[in-house]
Amino acid sequence: MLPNLKKLRAKPLSPIAGCLAVLLMLIAYASPLRSGPDTDSHQSIDSGSIRITLLSRNGGRLSWSRASHRLIVFDRIRSGVWDLWMMDEWGKNQKCITCDRKALKWIDLQGKPVQPPRESIGQPAWHPDGEHIIIQVSSPDHRYACLAEHPGAGQCNELWLLAPGLQTAWQLTNVDEGNPEQGTLHPHFSFDGNKLCWTEMYEQARKSPLHQYAGSWRIHWADFDIRDQTGRPSLRNRKEHQPGIATVYECHGFNRQANALIFSSPFDERGGPERRDIFLMALDAPHSVTRLTRSSFNEHALFSPSEGRIVWMSKRENEGADWWEMLPDGSGKKQITRFNQKGSPEYRAFADGPHVTTDLSWASDGKSFVGTMQIPWRFGKGNPEVIVRIDFLE
Repeated sequence: MLPNLKKLRAKPLSPIAGCLAVLLMLIAYASPLRSGPDTDSHQSIDSGSIRITLLSRNGGRLSWSRASHRLIVFDRIRSGVWDLWMMDEWGKNQKCITCDRKALKWIDLQGKPVQPPRESIGQPAWHPDGEHIIIQVSSPDHRYACLAEHPGAGQCNELWLLAPGLQTAWQLTNVDEGNPEQGTLHPHFSFDGNKLCWTEMYEQARKSPLHQYAGSWRIHWADFDIRDQTGRPSLRNRKEHQPGIATVYECHGFNRQANALIFSSPFDERGGPERRDIFLMALDAPHSVTRLTRSSFNEHALFSPSEGRIVWMSKRENEGADWWEMLPDGSGKKQITRFNQKGSPEYRAFADGPHVTTDLSWASDGKSFVGTMQIPWRFGKGNPEVIVRIDFLE
């Protein structure tokens, strides 16, 4: 809505003040996503063949339920600790589901009740049934041993499963208490929910060039049982593999047939900590690896529900990162967002970059996805991560 010009005439403006007022109006209307730093605007902008909607100004790793299209679960930091939150597909009705941790019953691997975790909970992934959520939980007594208990780093993290009704949490993996050499990162269910993939750290980060950031990891996958013979969820037939050198590996999920998984890694000596590419690995022949990208830094690659395309984040042509898409064989690469391209609608809508797109999750119909973006601190107060929704218009 435009301002009331009659009221403006009631107090004449100097030529300079008038020019400033017009300039401020132009900036405001050119940046529809700019609103108060502590509120969610839920406004949208169109940019080429996509529509971008800001869902939350404080949110990190996330998962969009395939069974209940209206539910998105994500982690959010508050007072230095991450918890799980839930919202609808347009960012409304946000509520915390793990802030009252004593309200949940926590069951360890031996089937015994344990005290609720004191530290961070995050990196959620919906099971396809729309009732179970797998999460990363910081292990106890790690405070002085782990330097990176952030859910996005995985150090000293374990996998737990939230049962239907969000009343019980079951432990699925464990790390030695306070052992900084161990960790768990980024679990993903297969499309049918019968398999789970994740990565585990077995060696802490060192000062050598290839280990200065994230340590050494292996890819893990297993059959997933919602209820085994003992009546609890469990992982069976666990397997692990390190496709390349000892470095970081991050699993991003399965293909539709669940006979291959997609991951990112520096992979070889030429990679280094600042270089990651996307790879596809056949589960029946894990040494058979196909490289899908060859550029500076690539992560968070997910197959669409129809498996017609892969969306991932890439730092291909700018100092920040944007979401791109490609065909399953790595061909047909095309940029989706242009948060770091001066003059684009999304660049104008947010503060000056660089912006770094990260985690993402598809809608069940494959027409949209939600994703996390790291933004400059000056854009708003608090956590520099926001959640946006991308709708394909064509």
